[in-house]
Amino acid sequence: MQRILSKIVVFTLIATVLTGCSPVRQYISFWESERELKAAFVKEPTADLLRSLQPGDSFLLAGPVQLEKKGYKGPVLVVAVTDMFKSREIVATRILQTPVLYYQIYLPEGNYDLFFFADLNGNGYFDADEMVGQTSGSPIHIRKEEVKDGLTFNGPAFALDTNKSKTTDLPIKIQLRSKDFVVDSLDDEIFDPQYGEMGLYNPKKFFAHTQRFVFSLENLNPNKTMILFVHGVAGTPRDFKYLVDGLDRNRYQPWFFFYPSGMPLQKMGSLLADILKVL
Repeated sequence: MQRILSKIVVFTLIATVLTGCSPVRQYISFWESERELKAAFVKEPTADLLRSLQPGDSFLLAGPVQLEKKGYKGPVLVVAVTDMFKSREIVATRILQTPVLYYQIYLPEGNYDLFFFADLNGNGYFDADEMVGQTSGSPIHIRKEEVKDGLTFNGPAFALDTNKSKTTDLPIKIQLRSKDFVVDSLDDEIFDPQYGEMGLYNPKKFFAHTQRFVFSLENLNPNKTMILFVHGVAGTPRDFKYLVDGLDRNRYQPWFFFYPSGMPLQKMGSLLADILKVL
């Protein structure tokens, strides 16, 4: 791990120039959406709406996962459930791509139960009768005062057993998404400039689009020096296309931190530090 970390070079694009009218339209649309969300929350408060209204006051619940791999090599779904406003509300879902080593899910302060699912029947969906793990005992209590880095709340470890699935009453029927961190090129649709603007004005929608934060053009090669590119305001990894095209790919390996620039920089910096620890 130390050898890999010593060969990481971070390249940061401090800011991007916002041109044209699109950012203005995005800004107006954002505030219109905010008003609608606030009105909906007053009428019928839910934890999901609270997370949408206060993304900066939510935290990344994260912890290790030990997956029994006999006969199953696919992704895992984690579901966060709370009774904050109504009984057994599903607040957020997150697909954990292979290798499944840890879970992370973005939540506001509160008490949560986590449920894990695997596509055991191979139909392309996570179903309610494919639960392979869940919290036991008391719910996980996310408290702001226990968040040391401004972002991450350390959750418990889970052992997931794909040989002993159970059924839950939760309305789970979620399609698999096999998109991993490796992309063919920076021209990939996931890096379209519109998503950079989305990350500035609508972080939750951005999270739903990316499902992760770090991307690469190839699998990790510890024999190469990793160059980590970090874009600026409303940016995407595509901003670095000219620089990446000039790299000696026999010596250097480009990686990209794709984050919502509308989130507090302290939180995003803490997240990036945590990600580098597991690369």
